[in-house]
Formats: sequence, C-alpha cells, structure tokens
Amino acid sequence: MILKDYSRYGTLETDCGRYYFLKSDPATLFPSVSTIIHGSKKSSGFVSPYAAIGSLIHWKILKCYADRPLPRPTDPIYKMEPEEIERRIESCMMQWDKLQLRIKPIVVETAMFSRSPRVGGRCDLFCYLDGVRTLLDIKTGKEYKDNITQAAGYVNMLRWSPKQAALVYLDADLERNPEQQGHVKILKRPELEKGFEDFLDKYSGFDFPEFDFSKDPIIVDQ
Repeated sequence: MILKDYSRYGTLETDCGRYYFLKSDPATLFPSVSTIIHGSKKSSGFVSPYAAIGSLIHWKILKCYADRPLPRPTDPIYKMEPEEIERRIESCMMQWDKLQLRIKPIVVETAMFSRSPRVGGRCDLFCYLDGVRTLLDIKTGKEYKDNITQAAGYVNMLRWSPKQAALVYLDADLERNPEQQGHVKILKRPELEKGFEDFLDKYSGFDFPEFDFSKDPIIVDQ
C-alpha cells in the first residue's frame, strides 16, 4: 500500500527503532525496513553530520521530481566545518548530475505499508528509469550488503511492481571515492528475491516490542 498523503500516517521514534502507523489504526505499528534489518537497537538520539548531510542531499534531488512540496530536513549539522559541509553537498549534487539518469517519476518520497510481513517505510523514488519500472534508492555513503536487503523489502511493499531496483551511490568521501564519481547498481529480480529471503530471515527473528504510549510520544511526520 502506498500513501502519498502525510496526514494519513505518522512515525513513532523509539529507543528500539522507528515505527510507522496509520492514523486510522494508530495501535498497529509497522517497524521500518531498517529497524527489521538492524534490529531493535537503542538509539543514541544523535543524528550524525553525515546522516544530516545525506538527508539534505536527498531533499535537493527528490524535490525536483515531486508533484508536491517536500519538507526540508531540519537536523543540524554538528562537528563539521562549513566549508566541508558545502564541499560534500556540492560533490554529491555534481555526481548526481553527471549520471544523467532518465527518470520519469511515479511517486516520490512516499510511505509504504505491508501487512504480511508487517513493515513500513518510505521510498525515495518509484519511477521509470530508461523506461523500466524501478525502485530507486539514493545512498550518500559506502556500499553495504544490507542495501540489497533493504531494496528488496521496499520492492515487496510495492507488490513487486518494480522490475528492478537501482541503488544510486553518491559518496563525497575522498578516501573511498577519490575521483568523486557516482555510480548506479542495478538489481534484477533474482538478486531482489534473494535479498527478500534475507529480509524474511531477519523478520522471523524480530521481536515486536510493547510500548507504553503514555511515555512514548507519537511523532507525526509532516
């Protein structure tokens, strides 16, 4: 299920991960794909400067494809010089522009829900990439094996409508990416099916926590 309307869902930020809920049924919580993959780990509550910069880069790119205004990220960027922040943002935007991806958006920065398995999340782009229905996920750091598992979880929430997933890597780290070139990793159905098997393995071992809503405030995405 896809929800473009922000007013119909919200998020619960907890010490053991992020959970989505429908306003029509707030007691039923949908753990995020990342929470399933990484487990119910206690959050430090601190957003790293790299994550905050990544959110800003996502916003700068995705707002160009959205049919509605996207909220600008507001996380402060700590412990990094302004010149380095600007360099990283400019580098990633340049890497994106050089890729010259031919994108026709279907939905942008949109909430997705699945009841079996029960999970929620937000995709960057569900689009046509070179005419092929594609789940496109932007990454502003190094590659991880779990990126495939995450993409497979998203594709399943889209009921396998995408024919492929595209992981777009924009890495401003000069040691990992000295040439400052972005690249795209295309995942076809066999890789996604294997990734979804890995996702289901993690889901089967996931313990849904009990929340005291008097102590765990619900934070609604706007």
